[in-house]
Amino acid sequence: MLKKILDFLLAGNVSKEHYEIAQDDMYKNNVMMLRVLSSIATSILIVCVIVGLFVPNMMSKLPTYLIGLVFSGAVLIASIFSHSRKLHSVCMYVFDILLLSIGLLITLVSAPEQLTVTLIPVSLLIPLFFDTKPFKFLIVVLASDLVYMICAPIVKPSEILALDLVDVLAFSLAGILIGTVITRVKIERYVYAREIRRAAIYDGLTACLNRAAYNEFLEENKKVSDNFTAVMIDINGLKGVNDNLGHKAGDEMIITVASAMKFVFDKYGKCYRLGGDEFIAFVEVEEKKLEELVDSFRKVLAQNDGEFVKSITVSIGCSNAIISKSNKITDIISEADKKMYEDKAEYYARTGLKRRT
Repeated sequence: MLKKILDFLLAGNVSKEHYEIAQDDMYKNNVMMLRVLSSIATSILIVCVIVGLFVPNMMSKLPTYLIGLVFSGAVLIASIFSHSRKLHSVCMYVFDILLLSIGLLITLVSAPEQLTVTLIPVSLLIPLFFDTKPFKFLIVVLASDLVYMICAPIVKPSEILALDLVDVLAFSLAGILIGTVITRVKIERYVYAREIRRAAIYDGLTACLNRAAYNEFLEENKKVSDNFTAVMIDINGLKGVNDNLGHKAGDEMIITVASAMKFVFDKYGKCYRLGGDEFIAFVEVEEKKLEELVDSFRKVLAQNDGEFVKSITVSIGCSNAIISKSNKITDIISEADKKMYEDKAEYYARTGLKRRT
């Protein structure tokens, strides 16, 4: 029973698989939040420093504000100019620790005679800032509570000490519970959105990206680099296999070609199934490397030993900006499509087979 309670509090009922699925989305949101929050904190601390220089009642807190400004500014700079996930993760903890440290300095050093109004909202807000496992912020919050409980009896007036201790502990517990629930909801939202997104852009039979994803890519990439290459692929004889051996055999051909495509091309770009027997891969490689990839793809297909179909051949057409004499992606695709149909015509002329429509 105790283990279940701890699992609920510390893990938020979110599995390791869920964290892995949502990791990229969480990271992007955390970086955005880090930039926004550190910008706000830096701006506020700049104002506090300026006010502290001229207002007598604020001068005692000036060292706290200056220290906070240095760290907050460092986090802001790192969040903007760094692309390291590890550094961003460190900055998240630095920012959380910074806020709690400011709260501790104000309540224990700058204004020990006052109730701890600074530390309490920070303890509640920290779990809401970043999407991460609840026990990670739990460590930060509880560490600040420990520092407070050790130091408060030394510096706090006895008449407010008991109330202060109760408030800090109660609000820290509330923050932990709130953070756990909100983290679980956020992770589940990320996972659900990712699954919905995956269902919308992936082909159910082959797990390649589908035509919707293809159209989206075309919208986002009107012009491309010279090394951007479209590899158009069409399965030879699929209709005949469907008619003579059944759609299970046809599906086997489609899945085999898709698997070979992903095995060879996925490291260098993206693979799409446009529908039926038609596929396209977009890769960023030089001409020599492209020839190697196409050869590797044909060799992988040649090794096929399926249940229904033992031999699979495809027609392939490749084009890039240099071949098509245009950086427009639509022109490159049109040229690749043209070359694929030329290859298909050669296949039927070579084999003497009649092309079925």
